[in-house]
Amino acid sequence: MKKQLEQQEKLPLCDVLAQYEKEHRLRLSMPGHKGGKTDTPLTQAWGHSIWQWDVTELAMTDQLYHAQGCLLEAQQLLADFLGGKQAFFLVNGASAGLMAGILSVVRPGERILIPRNAHGSIWRGVSLAGAEAVVMPVSVDDTWQIPLGVDVSQLEAVIKDYGVTAMVAIYPTYHGLYGDMDALVALCKQYGVRLLVDMAHGSHLPFLPGAIPNPIALGADIVIQGWHKTMGSMTQTAVAVVQDETLPFGKNLLYFQSTSPSYPLMASLDAVRGLWAEKGDVLGRSLAAWAEELTLAIRQLDGWRILEVVDFQLPVVGKDCTRILLANELGLSGFAVSEQLEKAGIDVEMAEATLVTMILAIGDLCQKDEIKERLVAALIQINEMQKMQKCEPPYQGGLTSFLPQQEVVALMPQPWWSLSSVRVPCRTAIGRIAAEMVSLYPPGIPLILAGEVITKAAIDLLEKLILVGGNIQGYDDGSLAVLAASDEEGVR
Repeated sequence: MKKQLEQQEKLPLCDVLAQYEKEHRLRLSMPGHKGGKTDTPLTQAWGHSIWQWDVTELAMTDQLYHAQGCLLEAQQLLADFLGGKQAFFLVNGASAGLMAGILSVVRPGERILIPRNAHGSIWRGVSLAGAEAVVMPVSVDDTWQIPLGVDVSQLEAVIKDYGVTAMVAIYPTYHGLYGDMDALVALCKQYGVRLLVDMAHGSHLPFLPGAIPNPIALGADIVIQGWHKTMGSMTQTAVAVVQDETLPFGKNLLYFQSTSPSYPLMASLDAVRGLWAEKGDVLGRSLAAWAEELTLAIRQLDGWRILEVVDFQLPVVGKDCTRILLANELGLSGFAVSEQLEKAGIDVEMAEATLVTMILAIGDLCQKDEIKERLVAALIQINEMQKMQKCEPPYQGGLTSFLPQQEVVALMPQPWWSLSSVRVPCRTAIGRIAAEMVSLYPPGIPLILAGEVITKAAIDLLEKLILVGGNIQGYDDGSLAVLAASDEEGVR
């Protein structure tokens, strides 16, 4: 164990980049800035160090897709740290890992079980794989109108009835809610179903107090973690952990990442892995304590409510304490709360009809007092303004950011990107087949899937979300993309 800890102290990629900078090598290679020798506002703002580390694939710096040196060692240390057989640096976000994962666990024509609240990248991956998506309904909270997840007890029948060979699990949801991962992994193993876990929002969960089940340790085939979200690496970085080495994940990843990966991005993964390997338990306890401290401060304010795991029914069995779900009890929508906080210089992760979601992470630990002081002051001011009717009229409720699905639906594989489409006014789109996904962003969960028949309920919800300030991807000047008549006939 001591030897393993000593190994984790190594930062192979960071050390090589530091040595490269120290040697003042003559750069007759890419990139063109030559280590920050260009006079730009970015050079003035950033200084020269980050430019010095922005290199290309050289004998000294290794190659990501044929790693034999520092990148091989860095990724092996990552695998050892996380408890996987293989680990991969992702420089195009968790999205790249999820799409590569889809291509790795399912073959053309096979059926893969996808929960309705899956991220858009998962649906794109299924389309590229030529697989048939078996879309599983998820429970939705009656009060807060947010997706809770899939009821594991209902999955066995679906696996049998539809001949599913692979499955995607969301762990946790964007709101930090999670279900029974132990039972899910056991079920997949029982029926030989390959399991891809979207853990983009839960990289830090194994370090929090409370022994939260870890899908990597339980043996999920592929787990994707978005380290930039909560672990402290740079935006666009993520990691993949593979337990089934027979799956062609590394090969498939080449389809979704640049052949010129960013070395500063990868170095941030290497550095953060070293940090969590050294101080993970301390950081996890500190984060939990900080979340409790901030939650207590907000609870003392009139007119505000923070949601906890007891506020949700099954299939939810736990909640990430670092996801603050904040609702206004004086009737303001989450969109209005977010707008008022933005005016106070405070940016939240996500706003929706009923609440706002805030993320606490290790970068907050050095500024806790300032965060608490500014946030509490802003929340007090918002309610004072609402009482004086200087904010928008109270939110009337009943508006979801997620379109519930009542039954299991199988979507036939189609290359949606190659089919002809036209844009039509929203109301005219009712009854037509959607040519692209339509999503509230964040969270990027489709309200309408490509290949679905657009319903009146979907358009009603879409228009209401736009009225209250929702940012909708796939909606352009009141129009939606639908399949052209020539291609629609072949799909129906």
